[in-house]
Amino acid sequence: MRWRVSRTTWRERFASTLRLPVSAGNGADAIPQKWDIGAPCGRRHIPGGRDRVFLQFAVCSITLVLAVVSSAADSPDEDIATLARWMAGSFDTFAQVEDDLAAGAAYTHLKAVMHIVPVTIAGLTAPGALTFYVEQAAADAQHAPYRQRVYLLTRRDGALVNRIYRIAEPQRLAGAHARPELLAQLAPEQLTLEAGCDLVWTRIGPELYSGVAGIGGSCRTTWRGAAYTVSQVLMTPTTITSLDQGFDAEGRHVWGPPPGTVGHV
Repeated sequence: MRWRVSRTTWRERFASTLRLPVSAGNGADAIPQKWDIGAPCGRRHIPGGRDRVFLQFAVCSITLVLAVVSSAADSPDEDIATLARWMAGSFDTFAQVEDDLAAGAAYTHLKAVMHIVPVTIAGLTAPGALTFYVEQAAADAQHAPYRQRVYLLTRRDGALVNRIYRIAEPQRLAGAHARPELLAQLAPEQLTLEAGCDLVWTRIGPELYSGVAGIGGSCRTTWRGAAYTVSQVLMTPTTITSLDQGFDAEGRHVWGPPPGTVGHV
């Protein structure tokens, strides 16, 4: 899946700051007349003596700097693109649950499904960011998901993060992963940021990212008697391993897989 972003060229942006017209000459976007920064530096003549030569040098210098900055700004974020490819899809824990039962494990993971689909929500964006709708449900109750969120995969203060948003009246979107007309109803005013719960990603290797949220008790909750949650996620090209745990104010485990147990795979 490809996301295509429409951009103005850096010459158009620079020209707009100078309030100069931009014209297309011979198929190129060029600023005409003596401010022709679209032509290669050193291959044009600007009459007027030393002052004009200095002007030409200054324009060439600005052109070079803006070209470098624009190139960096327009370059796609490799980590965002990679995580987006890996995240989008449908996942289940069926094989893990079978292994639990076959081994007589002390803890049996929930037999669940998770769907992550790209979505566009007007007004919820950031440069280079991508947005997803996330739905999780027990395998035998997929009509009633137990968790529905919107993720904004973006850069924040240089860190690669999932910003996580709750959805008002989420039950109306049950099954929206397969119903685009429901996703089209999502609007920013229906979303509430889960403050302190950003999932921060670190690339561990060519085929592994590690994400963590809530370390230090920043992700507050009151669900099932917990005071805060901690989430740890491992992402590969084909799997997501998610460990969500709740703790009370004294740091005692309240819900989720017990300490020392692998997350849901």
